[in-house]
Order: sequence, then structure tokens, then C-alpha cells
Amino acid sequence: MNKMITSVFGFLILICPVTGTLHAQQQKIDSLVEVLANTSRDTTRLAVLHELYSGYSDTDSQKALVYAREGLILSREFGHNKWTSVFFNDVGISYYNLGNFDSAYVYFDKRLDLTTAIKDTMGMAGSMDNIGVIFYHRGEPETALEYRRKAIEIYKKVNHFKNLAGGYIWIGNIYSHTGDYQQALRNYIDAKQILLDYQDDNLLANVMVNLSLVYRHLKQYDNALDYIRQALILFDKAGNLNGKGVALYRLSLIYEEAGEYDKAIKSIREAEQVFLQTGNDYFLNTVYNALGNWCLKEDLPDEALEYLNKTLAYANTVDDKGLLATTYHNMSEAYFQKNNNTTSLNYLKQAENIYHKIGDKRHLQDVFLDYIEIYGYNNKPDSIVKYLIAYKELSDSLINEQTINAVAEIQEKYQAEKKEKEIALLTLENEKKQFALEKLEQENRIANLELMQAAIEHEKSCQDLQLANAERENQKNQINILTLNEEVREQKLQQEKREKLFLMIGFFVIFLAGGVITYYILISYRNRKQKEEARLKQEAAELSRQLVEINMKAIHFQLNPHFIFNCVHTVEYLLGQSKVKESMACLRKFSDLIRMMLEGMSKKEIPLERELDILRLYMDLEKMRHTHDFSYSIETDNRIDPVTTMVPPLILQPFVENSIKHGFVQDGKEYHIRIRLQTEGEKLHCEIKDNGIGFSAKKNQMSVSGFKNESLGLKLTEDRLRLINQMTHSEYSYSIGDLNEKENNTTGTLVSLQLPYILAA
Repeated sequence: MNKMITSVFGFLILICPVTGTLHAQQQKIDSLVEVLANTSRDTTRLAVLHELYSGYSDTDSQKALVYAREGLILSREFGHNKWTSVFFNDVGISYYNLGNFDSAYVYFDKRLDLTTAIKDTMGMAGSMDNIGVIFYHRGEPETALEYRRKAIEIYKKVNHFKNLAGGYIWIGNIYSHTGDYQQALRNYIDAKQILLDYQDDNLLANVMVNLSLVYRHLKQYDNALDYIRQALILFDKAGNLNGKGVALYRLSLIYEEAGEYDKAIKSIREAEQVFLQTGNDYFLNTVYNALGNWCLKEDLPDEALEYLNKTLAYANTVDDKGLLATTYHNMSEAYFQKNNNTTSLNYLKQAENIYHKIGDKRHLQDVFLDYIEIYGYNNKPDSIVKYLIAYKELSDSLINEQTINAVAEIQEKYQAEKKEKEIALLTLENEKKQFALEKLEQENRIANLELMQAAIEHEKSCQDLQLANAERENQKNQINILTLNEEVREQKLQQEKREKLFLMIGFFVIFLAGGVITYYILISYRNRKQKEEARLKQEAAELSRQLVEINMKAIHFQLNPHFIFNCVHTVEYLLGQSKVKESMACLRKFSDLIRMMLEGMSKKEIPLERELDILRLYMDLEKMRHTHDFSYSIETDNRIDPVTTMVPPLILQPFVENSIKHGFVQDGKEYHIRIRLQTEGEKLHCEIKDNGIGFSAKKNQMSVSGFKNESLGLKLTEDRLRLINQMTHSEYSYSIGDLNEKENNTTGTLVSLQLPYILAA
């Protein structure tokens, strides 16, 4: 039976416009306590009480509640509406951090009434934010979205970007809870872009935690681990114990899904200690639910029920539908292990009803698998077929959503890279302008120095003139001659000055004209460069589009309805023969094959080990349903490391499918497929042999039977290799033909595939 750890439906941090992110050290808190003891009952005491609440908010919610209550009583005695609004909010957050959602809602609602009456716009928005969180935990996502959107409209009007980012985070949480990862991802990205301009460790850590959740649902565990570790660093830096506990809990889920169970149990135990310290009942019971699930993995149903009964009592008390549904689901597993199928079905139906109500498609899929297993043991084929069909329909819808999310992620990366390039070009242009400005300032300084020198020379000329006048009095006989000489000399000086001035003006005009011409040349060069870059981007986008299109055609071909229906009919046949274990094995292989194919086709390259796993699953399923029995073997050169060697996804499957469908047609013959992989210099050589009717006979048979001479799977593979060669400048190629003939009887088909030998970075 499919075991499951409950997911966290909400994140702990409330986004409140009144409370800041004060994370004081204990020394500062002790100082505030001393100040409070010596402060009279006035507005100063209110401020100290609020600071003490803020200091304990993320580390000791019970102490934070004590200070918030005292502040609320005192502010209402004073009739101070602003402070009353603040403490309504503080008390509500304290109850929320303690997991008491009903009490939290009462105080948030009172604050909304008060802020509406006094026309406090930001207070109204903060109250609606927090009320939306409560409805989110009650399993009413539409109501939660309604409150959150109203708050966001207010933040946009007043340009309060920090709270706007917090609103986007919570809206993303709501969409993630309902399974709409595309909308969730968009809101998280909007929040992250806003927060890049702010130094708020709590909010940025919140974004990182939720981005890790999206990547975990997409099975991209390396990215999920990277984001959650960044969140842990930020929460430690901010001193937020509740946030750290949530991040540790999410970390355990990633490790559990990635198969690293020792690390998963270590992280969940660390989260338990954090929530015991902070007194957060909500997440503590969420951890108990996860620990109950671990007991189920060890086949300890009685110990599991001890944890799950604690969680069930709490979930009923606070009416948290998400936590209640996952607890019912895990209790169904416990009673199934105790062979009490009636009680197990009862809890499973209660979980199904809640998942339907809150729109949790991902966990509904697990419920349908559990129904199939229980009814399989009870030998009820009609019920099995019913839930098998429901599982397939839900699986198809989730697959479509995951594909959309993958495309959204690619678009996000493209937009980020595009903005970085634009910023780099703008920076370069600004540097050029700054250089030109500095050069002009330097020229102005040189001109000023030249003017000062001219002024000094002029002053010297005046002094010489005065001296000449004095001499004229003493030497009357020479006065006329001296005067004439002085006038001539003065005219020469003025002429020289005019010539220098005209020379300077001409030089300046020439320089200015040269600068303008240079500027327009640079502008023209930049425009040509931008056009060339746009053309290259368009060509790259066209190649990417063609590769995506051919990848989608390939996966649609490989997951053709005929193959899917044959697998489902095989499961139905085995169930009709009461072969429950064989049918479940077939169903698991079919589910694993579809998942691995979809994961692979969203990437350019995958490890060789994953490619061979897909190939084995495919051939095992074909053996179960194929009328002609066959065997297969896969041989890998010892020099090849399948974990680090990278190949295009699903590159070998079309050739194997061609051998099985068109080569194995004679009754009574023992067929075999042999796959060998070895290195040849910088090439990875893949060889596929079969002992079927041979390639030439296949083509003749397909022509006679009315099929096209060329296999669609091989044509799609050829197109894929051509596009990859164009994009990566690589040399991917293959050849296919008959094995050597003996007395004109073909002994089989040989496929030789040449790939570059690529190792993971």
C-alpha cells in the first residue's frame, strides 16, 4: 500500500504590515525587560511591550502572547486605536504560531473591524492577509485567495513592495496546495524579484522554501535541496526558530522522496526538537504524523497509531482539513497492516472526501492506488477497474500540469538571462558616457588654465605701460617715440591674443565635431550588433522550438494509446486470473516507465544509467504482453560509468521497439536482443542486435502489410539527432542493416549508434 508523509499546507510566517522583523538577541531582550519594570503606564510602555513581543515571536510564542495580551489591555484602557490595532495583530500572530487558528481568526477579524472604522488602509490590508491564512488552513482556498487579492490591490496602490512580495508568497502557497504549480511558480518568482531589492532574510527564506517545494513535486531533488539549504542559512541568520523547523521538515520530505532515509529521519527529529522548544502545536503534530508514517515503513502499525491519534485529535480541534486528510490516509495504512481492511477502507474514504473538497489531486492519486491494493486483496475486480480508470485520468491531468511547470521554469530562466544581458549593456553604455564626461571636464580645466595665463600676461603688460609713462615724464625728448612704440607693441599683443582665441575656438569646434561623429558611429555599430544578436537569438529559439516539437512527437509516439491500452489490458487480464501480485508488479512498472519517460524528455541529456532503466522497464512490459517470447541482455564496457555518462533521453528505445514489433514474428522461435555499449576514443558506440527476420525482411513485410516503409519512431530519432547536431555541433549518427547472411537466410538485424562520449559536469 502506498505510504505517504503529510505535506505542509501552509508556511508559518505571517506577513503583517505592522510587525517588523525584529530578531533581538537575548541581551537586548533582558534590557527591554529591565526598561519595562521601570516604565509607567503610558505609550512608552506600549512600545516596550510590542518590542518584547517581537523579540520572542519567533523563538517563544507563549512568552510573546503574554506581552501582546498586556499591551492589548493597556492600549484599550487608553483608547489608543493605533496601538490597539497593533496588539490585536500581535495576539493573533501569537495564537497562530501556537497552532490555535480559531483564536487567531477572532483577533484578526477584530483588527479588521477596527482598521476599517479608523480608515487605516495598511492595517486593513494586513488583517485581510492574516484572515486569508486562516481560511487557507481551514481548507477553503477560494476564500483565502479572495482576501489575499484584496490586500494585494491595496499594497499596489500605496507602493508597499515588501508586503506585496509577502502576498505573492501566500498566493503561491494556495495554488501549490491545490496542485496548480504553474500559478504557484509565477507568484513565487514575482515575490523573489521584488525581494532582491530588500534585505529581509525571513521573506527571502520563505520564497526559497516554497521554490524547493515546487522542485520537489517536479522530482528535481538537487534544485530542491539547494533552495532549502539556502532557506536554513537565512533562518539561522534571522534567528527564526519556527522558520528553521519548517525548513528542516521540508528537508526531510526531500530526502525521503530521494531515497536517503537516514538523512530524512535525522531532519524530522531535528524539526521535532525545534517545535517542542517554540511550542508550535500545529507543526509539532505535523511532525508526529510524519513519524507515524516512518513507523508504518518499518511495519510497526501500533507505534504508528500512537503518533497518528495525537495528530488526529489536534487536527479535529483546529479544523485543519489538510492535516486531517493526511492523518486519515496514514491511519488507513496502519489498519491495513493490521489486516483490518474494513477500518482501513473507512479511513481511506474519509481521506478521499476531504481531498476532493480541498482539490488536492496529488494525494487523491495515492488514495486511488490504495483502493486498488485493498480491493485486490479482497478479490473485487469491478472496484479495481473503477479506481484504475480514476487513477489513470488523474495521472494524465497531473502529467499535463507538470509539463506546463517545466515550460514555466525554462521561461523564467530565459527572462532572467535576458535581463542580465540588458543590464550589462546598459552598464557599458553608462561607462562610455562617464568617460566622455570626464574627458570634457579635463578639457575645461586646461582651457581655464590658459585663460589664467593670459590674464597674468595682461597684468604684466599693464605694469610695463605704467613704467613707460613714468619714463615719459623724465625723458620728455623721447616721449613721442616711446608712445608710438608702445602703441605698436600693444596692437601686436592684441593681434596675438585674437589669433590665439580664434585658434582655440577652431580647435574646440573640430574636437566637438569629431566627438559627435564618433558618437554616431558607436551608435550605428551598437545597433548593428543588437540586430545581429537578435537574429542569432531568433535562430536559437527556432532550433529550440523544433527540438521541443520533435521531443513531444517522440514521447507521444513512445506513449501511443495502443501500448498504454495493451498494458492496461494486461493488468486487467492478470486481475481476472486473480494474479494480484503480478498485476500490481505490471502496474508499478507501467507507472515507473511513464514517469521516467516524462522526466527524461524534459531534459537535454540524462545519465546512461537512467536510459538503461527505462529500456529494461519497456522490454519487461513488452515481454508480459508480447505473443512471441524473447529475452534480452545489456553489456556495458567496464570503462564506462553509467552514472556520469550522459546521453539524449529515450535514444535507444525506438530501435528496440522496432526489433520487437517487426522482427519477432515467427512462432516457436527463441528470440533475443543483445545491447552492447563501449567507448571508441571520444565516441560512445551502442550496438543493438536481434535474431529476428532481419531489416530487409522487416521492410518487405511492412510494405506488404500496408504500413509505411519507414518507421515513424526511427524517423523521429533521425530528426532528433539532426537537431541536436545543429545545436551542439556534435556528431550523432546511426546505421541499421542485416547481419551477415548464411545460405541466403538472414540471421537478424544490427543497429550501430555513434554518440559523443559526454561526462556530467
